[in-house]
Amino acid sequence: MSIFEVRDLIIEEYGKYIQSFLHISDDRVREFVESEILAQGALWPEALLQLNPAYEMALTVEELANEGKLHPLLSEIFLSPNGQAIRLYSHQYNAIKTALKREHFVVTSGTGSGKSLTYFIPIFNAVLREEPQQPRVQAIVVYPMNALVNSQFEALTFLAEDYKKRTGKELPVRFAKYTGQESEDKKRDIQKNPPHILLTNYVMLELMLVRPEECHFIDRTTAGIEFLVVDELHTYRGRQGADVAFLIRRLRERCGNPDLLCIGTSATMVAGDVTTPEQRRQTVAEFASKFFGVPVHKDNVIEESLQRLTRASDIPDADELREALISPVPETLEVMQNNPLATWIELTFGLVKEPDGNYRRATPLSLSDGARKLADKLHQFITQGRTVYTTIEPANSRFLSLEGQYYAPGDEGERVLFPLVFCRICGQDYYRVYKDNQSKQFLPNDPQNEILTSEELEAGYLIVFSEHSDPQWSMEYLPPEWIDKRGNIKRDYRPHIPQLLWVSPDGSYSEEPKEDAIIAWFQPMPFMICLNCGEFYTRRDKNDFRKLASLSSEGRSTATTVLSVSTLRHAPAGGIDEKARKILSFTDNRQDAALQAGHFNDFVQVSLLRSAIYAALTERPRLRFDEVAKSTVARMGLSLKEIAEKRELRPDTPMAREVWNVFHDLIEYRIFEDLRRGWRVVQPNLEQCGLLRIEYMGLEELCNDSEAWEALPTLSELRADDRKAVLTVLLDHFRKKLAIHAKCLQEPFLQQLQRRAQQHLNEKWAFEESERLYVSARLGILNGSLAYLNPMKSSFRILSIYCVLMDSFGRTLIEKSSLSNWMPRL
Repeated sequence: MSIFEVRDLIIEEYGKYIQSFLHISDDRVREFVESEILAQGALWPEALLQLNPAYEMALTVEELANEGKLHPLLSEIFLSPNGQAIRLYSHQYNAIKTALKREHFVVTSGTGSGKSLTYFIPIFNAVLREEPQQPRVQAIVVYPMNALVNSQFEALTFLAEDYKKRTGKELPVRFAKYTGQESEDKKRDIQKNPPHILLTNYVMLELMLVRPEECHFIDRTTAGIEFLVVDELHTYRGRQGADVAFLIRRLRERCGNPDLLCIGTSATMVAGDVTTPEQRRQTVAEFASKFFGVPVHKDNVIEESLQRLTRASDIPDADELREALISPVPETLEVMQNNPLATWIELTFGLVKEPDGNYRRATPLSLSDGARKLADKLHQFITQGRTVYTTIEPANSRFLSLEGQYYAPGDEGERVLFPLVFCRICGQDYYRVYKDNQSKQFLPNDPQNEILTSEELEAGYLIVFSEHSDPQWSMEYLPPEWIDKRGNIKRDYRPHIPQLLWVSPDGSYSEEPKEDAIIAWFQPMPFMICLNCGEFYTRRDKNDFRKLASLSSEGRSTATTVLSVSTLRHAPAGGIDEKARKILSFTDNRQDAALQAGHFNDFVQVSLLRSAIYAALTERPRLRFDEVAKSTVARMGLSLKEIAEKRELRPDTPMAREVWNVFHDLIEYRIFEDLRRGWRVVQPNLEQCGLLRIEYMGLEELCNDSEAWEALPTLSELRADDRKAVLTVLLDHFRKKLAIHAKCLQEPFLQQLQRRAQQHLNEKWAFEESERLYVSARLGILNGSLAYLNPMKSSFRILSIYCVLMDSFGRTLIEKSSLSNWMPRL
């Protein structure tokens, strides 16, 4: 199996995962998403090939020190691992020269081009030329992520250890990382003895400006800041970029150094085949000047200087390439440099010659546009789900897009694009909006960007049923919990009452009917009720992620786990022991690593349980509630050693039988627990995925018995199949809330099971000490209404026996009540 086949299998499984939790009711939106995501591969674009080119070389650090441009000690500090003098690339040399002239600059070069040396060498030089024994901060280096802070700290630590190993002395330039990951004791040590170089992030830098215990890092009376370095400059865009730009201005004022040297590093910030080097440098210089608040000259935007390795002057023709492909592989560097195929690879995937004669990196090519057989290394990028954007127009004519522009294209700004989210229960789409109460205008509330804050803007959701005059929803459908005994809406729920409006495609709205406007209902955040299916939530449940889905709601941990497990499953063994195959995963910090590890274990356990249930159903298409646990345990294929606390336990002993009994009871509880809808938002259960269906024994016979329903006229008048449909929805609702009479959900049994599992089962299967166990919800009659009590939430939900329920044709089946407020339409 090739890497390309493995990639296709992984993408196929990940595509199924994305589909499993995203429910969209609108046929046109669903077809658009399926086409863009699955057919067009919007989340997993075709792999690209790019050759990492060679850099032009310049002087060594030792040669610069010998010329007197750098402190002599730098030639002993900056050595390669084999003890040789480090030879600088041309862009590193040019950046260091600019720094020595005390001019602000920006270095734009590719990954692995040694950008860190462009600022650390000038910083080390300045520290050594002044008073290195003084405990004061002279340089602050800001990184966008703690992972980069940690990586750079490790590189400097290696440099210090290597210097001490060679000289027996401590590195005279001290450095420290100062982020949210350090302990309080470590921070206090740094505060008492400030380093010369402080590695941090912009959030911590802002805290330094306001917290007294850290202000001496930057105050003009206690610090001597000469350098401010901002790494990955291209990441600071939009509102975040503006915030950091103002932060830099505050720092420059606070440190009291009018000559503070500002340095930025970045990957290529301006791309495109039509841009010239002059245009690129000018654009970057303008951005850096606005960002730092100091003039950055375009000549101080330092780009990488590239050089060719192959020697042919032109790209070889087809005959030369054909001959090279069938010729032996070059065995020496000289032969390779003259090989036509090597020349073609370098000039196709590596370098492009510009009008001034210099070279720049070639734009990456897709495999289908390049040469698939030349791929030496493949990177498959899988992006986070995007957002569906659409206009406020009739459902069959509104414009749909996955691109986050403000207006629909081609209409000169008349139709605004709004992001969509979808009810997790019924798939109804809602527009995410800001309601400007002053200008009577709706603005897009894009989840991909930061949320705006303003007294005039009210964040919320907009639902559009149709362009007709029928509002299709009524205040009569409000949940009974929202109504007090006198029939008035309770004070706490009044802010969440949906508001009827008439909305135009440009986002303007009116409380009265308006020409060319569509009827819509607005409700503020948090989302409290779905106006389509009636599902409603308590005031305490403010997490809209659990209620509404979008294409970007796949969950980072779950997505990582799905991709990793799929890769491991499909990776060719190649004769290697199965247990020897490993996946290397990179995370930003220890907390994320611990979270991901726990998620892996939980995901595998849940997947094992669900796959065993599915496997049991393939053998017997119908399983009774008292049979499913036994069949599931049999299909899990686990041995006694894999579940028992004592691995050496003999399988033919009474204790072994007790272990299996406990495990059987545990699995039965886990099966019932997994019936709860929505508790794993991005890991829908078998029923939600359409792989399992729950039926109720005797329900069909009961519904066919008309005499049994004579006491309930509204039900007795229904046909048997309609009666069954109504009762199935009612029973499903209770079942998904665990209102089930089952021994494994009874509190005394669960308490015993928890102790038995801790005694007999290993840590993979036993309950965690902090785990919340779910017991059966209770049913009762209150004031003539059917109600159930969820003991975990200590709250009643009253469901009147009489209700308004409509079938798919809009016919009223039952009258006068509130069941339709939570019951999905048939």
